[in-house]
Parts: sequence; C-alpha cells; structure tokens
Amino acid sequence: MIVRDIGIITATGQPAIAGSFYTLVLQPTSFCNLDCSYCYLPDRRSRQLMSVSVATACARSIEQQGSVHPVGVVWHGGEPTATPIDIFRELLAPSEELRRAGRVRHEIQTNATLINQRWCDLFAGYEFEIGVSIDGSGSLNRNRLDRAGNATTARTIRGTTLLAEAGLTYSVICVVTPETIGHADDLVAFFTALPGCESVGFNIEEQEGAARTPVLEEAAYRFWSRLVQSPAVRCGSATWIAWPATSAPPAPAARTTARTNRSPPSPTTVAWSCCHRNCSELPPIRCQTASPPATGAADGPMRLSGRTPAGGGHPIDHHVSGSGNVPEGHR
Repeated sequence: MIVRDIGIITATGQPAIAGSFYTLVLQPTSFCNLDCSYCYLPDRRSRQLMSVSVATACARSIEQQGSVHPVGVVWHGGEPTATPIDIFRELLAPSEELRRAGRVRHEIQTNATLINQRWCDLFAGYEFEIGVSIDGSGSLNRNRLDRAGNATTARTIRGTTLLAEAGLTYSVICVVTPETIGHADDLVAFFTALPGCESVGFNIEEQEGAARTPVLEEAAYRFWSRLVQSPAVRCGSATWIAWPATSAPPAPAARTTARTNRSPPSPTTVAWSCCHRNCSELPPIRCQTASPPATGAADGPMRLSGRTPAGGGHPIDHHVSGSGNVPEGHR
C-alpha cells in the first residue's frame, strides 16, 4: 500500500500520511448495531464487509515496510464485532504469520454488546488488546442507544463481564458530553468499580457536523480539574494518566509500567489526554499528540482517541475501510 500526494503538515514539513506506519486502522464493516446520538459517521447502516483480498494487501504492506516497531492493527467500525465471526477469522489469517513473529499486534474497539464466549476465545487466541466504548452507568450513557432507541448500558456491561470472566482486561473510551461534563465524580466511581477495566480515555465531545451543542471550554476545564483532584482516581483499581502543563508527558514505557504494576494498588498521577476541540486554550492540561511507541510498549486501543492538533504532530497512520479506500479523516 503506497499513499502519495495526500498533503503536508505545514509546521513540520512531514507528509500527512506516513510512508511507514506503526498503526493500521481496519474497518471490517461500516455497520453499527447502535445509533448513538453524537455519532457523525454517515455509513453506519451499510453492511458492506471487508474482503480477504483487502486484508491480504494490508498484511503484505506491513511485511514490506519492515518497521522496527510492531504494527498495531486496530479493528474499528462501525462495530467490528457485527462482522460474522467466521469471516472475521478469515480477515485475521493473512497477518497471522506476522503476529506470531511479533511484527503485528491486534487491537479492537467495540461497544461490547455483541460479545459472547466465541469472541472471548478469539480475542484470547489472537492476543487482542481490547477497547470498550461506554460513557458511564445509567443516564450517563444516555447517548448510546440501539436502533430502536433503547438503552444499551446493560448489554455493554454484560459484554465487559464476559471479558473479565475470561481473564481479558480492556481499556475504555468514554465520550464526555454537555449532559455528563459535570459528573466527573460519578464517572470515576463507575469506572474504578468496573471489573477488568485497566484504563480510561475521556474524549470531550467535539462538534463534527451533528446538530449538537458543544461542550463549553469552561466546563471542560472544570471537568479535568475535578478529575485530577479526585482521591479515588489516585488510588483506584483503574489507572489514569496525566501530567502538568509545564512538563512533557511520560514515555510510553513509563505509562505502561503505571498501568500494569497494580499489585498492590499505589497512588498514581491521573487523567487521559484531552480531545477538546480548543484544547490549546485549556492551559492546566496538556494534550497528547501521537508519537511512535517505545519498543515493547503496550499502549492499548484508547491511544486512538487522541487527535493531533491542527498544523503539528506526528503524521497519522493508515486507515483502511472495507473497500480499501483511505477515508478523508482519520478517526
């Protein structure tokens, strides 16, 4: 896969899409069984599936580039587990030799509502890093509805329970909306009590074309401040990562150590990077930009929730849809 003439990042002179990559986002289907009110993706009703030939071309691209870093293959959507599981196995087959050689690691971002024991077995067998999308409990998760307008929290919790019972840990992406921006304490209480949840990425809702009221910058500031100050965050069972605006973020290896050395739990500095549309105007919290992981680092799927600020940062990696096209935006 060779991508040319996509564009240049003005501040760095680097291509907007890297010639070599360490993350490849694959969309096995654009279909999603949910209909979240803040979702802006136009093709989430389409049931088109990725072909094995596209998966084979992606595996060949990874092999040919010869990266010194293992390439994270992130299965995204839509809802990737809406793909029939036998077809999903066929899509994994072309990269299996690379995975066994340590050159590929699989990651998935899922709403967890369709997870069953067969999916748990697949995740374990292929050593997936798992990310779950949920915005909290009860009314905090009110925007994540199915196509009949019904709540989905119980179904997602059922899926995460199956993961935990199978010994599979996961990270979480939580979209923080105008309705939930004032509930930092409730979110902390929910996620620290969620079995199997190792880390959480908070994404402040952005205005992406949907007719929704954006989160006010002052509210976002208060949210991050409350989060960092929460005693539960510093000593909880889940690990949260933050850094002061006057210092650089910790290296990936340090973040991995903080996430995995949890026996016994110890105080941890706290909070994930801000994805607020005007985050440069929130000085107490530094935004994280994409950067190549250190060898052996195990940053999970929630790293993909970050956005590179306009005009700077590392080139984004490749994102391949079911048809093999590179979409206009990297999500």
